[in-house]
Amino acid sequence: MTSDAYLERKTYVWTLKGLADSEPTEPQTVVVSLPNSKKKGTFDIGAIAYLKRHYKKSKASRGGEPYLVIETSLLQHRCEFLKKLFETITASGYSDSSALAVMSKVGNAFARIDQYASAEKFLETVEGTREFYKAVTAELRHRVGIGEITPRHAQIFQNQLSYLILISYGSSVSDYITKNDIKFSGQVEKTIPREIQDLRYAAKIYERLAIGISEFLLDDKPFPCFLEMPRYSTYLFPASNHRVTPFCYRPIKAYNHEFGRISTEKEFFEKTPDRKPSVLREDLKKVRRNMDAANINPRSKPRRALACTAMQAFQMLFMMLTGSYISEMSNVEFDGELSVSKSITNKSFRVIKLRAAGRVLQYELAARGVNILRSYLKLREWVLAGREEKYLFFGLKVKSWDILKVREENIRGFQDKKVIGVFMPPEFARLTSRQFRKTKSIFLHEDPNIDKEIVGQVLNHSNTTNERHYMEVSPGKSQNEFSRFWTAVNEAAGHIRVAEDNGLHKKTASGHCDDYLNPEAAVESPPITPDCKKQYGCLFCSHYICHANDEEDAHKLCSLLYVVTGVMSGMTDTDKARELFSILDARVRKILFQIKVKSEVGKRNVDLYIHRVFELGELTPYWENRLQRYEALGLVFMMKNKVGVL
Repeated sequence: MTSDAYLERKTYVWTLKGLADSEPTEPQTVVVSLPNSKKKGTFDIGAIAYLKRHYKKSKASRGGEPYLVIETSLLQHRCEFLKKLFETITASGYSDSSALAVMSKVGNAFARIDQYASAEKFLETVEGTREFYKAVTAELRHRVGIGEITPRHAQIFQNQLSYLILISYGSSVSDYITKNDIKFSGQVEKTIPREIQDLRYAAKIYERLAIGISEFLLDDKPFPCFLEMPRYSTYLFPASNHRVTPFCYRPIKAYNHEFGRISTEKEFFEKTPDRKPSVLREDLKKVRRNMDAANINPRSKPRRALACTAMQAFQMLFMMLTGSYISEMSNVEFDGELSVSKSITNKSFRVIKLRAAGRVLQYELAARGVNILRSYLKLREWVLAGREEKYLFFGLKVKSWDILKVREENIRGFQDKKVIGVFMPPEFARLTSRQFRKTKSIFLHEDPNIDKEIVGQVLNHSNTTNERHYMEVSPGKSQNEFSRFWTAVNEAAGHIRVAEDNGLHKKTASGHCDDYLNPEAAVESPPITPDCKKQYGCLFCSHYICHANDEEDAHKLCSLLYVVTGVMSGMTDTDKARELFSILDARVRKILFQIKVKSEVGKRNVDLYIHRVFELGELTPYWENRLQRYEALGLVFMMKNKVGVL
């Protein structure tokens, strides 16, 4: 068939209430209106009844125009499926947003299904559906095996198929179709927290935009709007396509950006020598008239455009300060009063209480954050100009002061089109709510004075969610800890002496010491502080010495390694103690490895005592005593294997 065979079909607009009240006799004609969701136009769900359909891109993007279809590709079993889908949605009492999510999931699933040659068999009969499901599962398994897709992608599609089968046939038949087949399991890609310097830089940019433009509007200053940005300054003229920054050069010749004014005739003529002076003079007059109009009218179009920019910058700041999602932020209500109280986590913080979807939300902000929110409230009042608005944050229509609900695509578009590559470098990656939340959670977790339960309260989520998704380390700290780890490990090689003991060095539980009772850290910020009374810290002391050819020193280090690895194997959580023992473990291994490298005698000693300690359990008296103490405390030692790295 050619593309000419794709035609517009007859459609009817339904609401969720209409679908609940009566069943469509021709479900293939149904397009659903969901005014309280993020969908701008109608959702053409009826189109999935056609095996051949074509997205009407040019119009659908502007208002949800129906798909073009080939009428002869209509499948009756898909019409029956649609009836069951409508029944599922209405019986579940879904909101417009939830219904949109379900229908989007169904639409995406059928878009993938229809790429298969046997797509029309799916949901036609039970056996045909089972055959299709098994074939798709086998194909997904192959694609996962060759690395073409991840297990997570395979799992998503498999779950989509199972969901459609469940709607069409019910749970018992669904189990029959999907059981005894491989089930894919994949992890959701983890959100990587942003570097703190990225967030600080972005916060400064958005704060300068928000505060600078707000002051310009509230004080009714004349154009151009002067902005003092981090490390540069710029002017905003009434024409929004004029932007001159270190990251963007889109000048309008009628403006003199260097001095923040309209170009003189001479300047304008020099910039456009190919045009007639009389035409250029008229152009300059028009530019002056537009500038005067924008300065006279406080509600002019250019000022409305700047108000939108400032409000979106405040929205970004709110998400960065609170770690809230866009959906949560867009539903925060405001009754005209801001409730501020002292924080339970930090005396310098304040708690802001707001409402969203009938529940009370608490946000902890530093004093500067509270001031930023108060600055936004002043701009909000100016924008509303006496009108009532339920929500704290909102947007404006493109060509009017009419209010719009904040949507995720608006925030993405604001960053991609108005900020990144204009006010900040083009390579700066877009920020997301998940990054804000994870980064805020990480830095709260890294504060030893804040319990994990309180972190959950601050971010308005459960302890389970907190532990599962947010208890990581910041990239900066991770890098520092990695560097610190290997510095501590590699520095150990400098403490090994090949010469025999001359009697000048005091014997310790881990080796020898050349300045006993005068501990001194061998590395900056050692994980275990050297203390002559606590033998674990000896290996991080600058006075620690190990004799490579000394059989006793090899025995001591192997005994210490046995205790350390045993303690680590007996720990059930990844606490700070485990972190410190892992560094100690690596440092001991490094010393033993260097002993083996430095001499044949050292190699024989290490191999001998690895066997005697790890196989026969012959520890030195000191570490045997330490081992018995741990066992008396109930720590179970589980030595799964020998120290193979040596």
